[in-house]
Amino acid sequence: MTDARRAPSVLLCAVLLLVGVAVVLLPAPAEAATAARCVQAAHRGFKDHAIENSLGSMRAAVYRHADYLEMDVQTTKDGQFVLMHDPTIDRTSRGTGRISDKTSTQLGRIRLNDGQHIPRLRAVLDMAKPSRTGVLIELKWVPQSRFAALKRLVDDFGLSRVVVDSFSPWVTQRFHQQYPGVRTALAVGQRISVAKARSYGGVMPDYHHVTNAWLASLRAAGVPVYVWKVDTAQGWQRFAGRATMVITDKVIDYDRWRARAC
Repeated sequence: MTDARRAPSVLLCAVLLLVGVAVVLLPAPAEAATAARCVQAAHRGFKDHAIENSLGSMRAAVYRHADYLEMDVQTTKDGQFVLMHDPTIDRTSRGTGRISDKTSTQLGRIRLNDGQHIPRLRAVLDMAKPSRTGVLIELKWVPQSRFAALKRLVDDFGLSRVVVDSFSPWVTQRFHQQYPGVRTALAVGQRISVAKARSYGGVMPDYHHVTNAWLASLRAAGVPVYVWKVDTAQGWQRFAGRATMVITDKVIDYDRWRARAC
């Protein structure tokens, strides 16, 4: 073969090789569809492995293929973000008192009931950042004066992997208005209007109050719906492809169900 004929052939082979590599690297359509239909958030981490809202529970949830880590965040007396559901540390730690009355140094001396330290939000985000797992950050006691600091942590972690939510309409709306680029949701124990849900960026309802008609109207309006707390295969099947995400305590069971049914 002459050089003039060989050059186009070599070029064609190179193009075919690149196309083949791209096909291998791209996710299969079925896998992409499954990921979009059945997204799981581990409620306060993987609590079967370690105590709720601990670094160990969050690490275990990442290992067990949770798509998101759901966590409760509060602010210490000196303005640091830590994970804790209750306003006091009494239930899940060996100490007593309100988080807002203690400095981060004071909390650092207290152990959770299983011996772990009370984790800072930054430590959890640093742990999860190398993975593909996202986070749902529920704001418990976080004053507006600390929103900017929280936003910097969110930016560093990756905006596309974060949802910020709260049961407080005031907190949710203020954060959503201040940082419209961050996904937000109002956590609710009842149905609210589609317009109100949209004004908060999204809605996080207790599944007991979700009707098919209400869910359909939210989807039609493009409002993200993060349903909590769904712990049965029947519930997972009901919301598959209809809710943006389900929040569950059954991290392993959900992953197994998803592999065979979603």
